[in-house]
Amino acid sequence: MRTWYKISQTADDAADGKKNEPYRNFTRLQIAGTLPPGAAIYGTDDAGPDPLSMYFSPVAVSISLVLIRELGGVPCPAPKLSEVIPVVGAAFNTDFDKE
Repeated sequence: MRTWYKISQTADDAADGKKNEPYRNFTRLQIAGTLPPGAAIYGTDDAGPDPLSMYFSPVAVSISLVLIRELGGVPCPAPKLSEVIPVVGAAFNTDFDKE
């Protein structure tokens, strides 16, 4: 089973920027051309207590699990493609929940 992870952020977290560290790291890898195929982060704006959620593909989890967990990431089901937006590295990922 290929596990996805999710990090949820409050408005204060988003303003602080700490939980955006994985995004910054993945962007650097993508710009350098060294982001592995399938490594991707997706986001969503949720109405409710967690205004932003970041979803990490299984390949993304495999290269940054320690950081994801340090930032409160938890295992989750694969998101539905229609419910997320690509953030970084999303072009080649197909491990979505089939709608």
